[in-house]
Amino acid sequence: MKFPLPVTTALVHILAVQVELELGDMDQNIEEMADLCDELLNSDISIQFLSNPITDFAGAIRVEFKVLEWRNHSEKVTGCL
Repeated sequence: MKFPLPVTTALVHILAVQVELELGDMDQNIEEMADLCDELLNSDISIQFLSNPITDFAGAIRVEFKVLEWRNHSEKVTGCL
């Protein structure tokens, strides 16, 4: 499902907060973040608007690493990093 870009960036942030608070399934949240970030990276959005969602995504990976240690993620997640 394709969302308008401001909604997409907000969804990335919300998922990052869920990961930080350890709410829900971390792996699924990170996979969904990768989908959303991929959508943003493939859009014509200005680079300045990419920094927050990409930072949120990287922060979620960092939190997961601290809590669960690194897991083998899909190529999608690894590619976004």
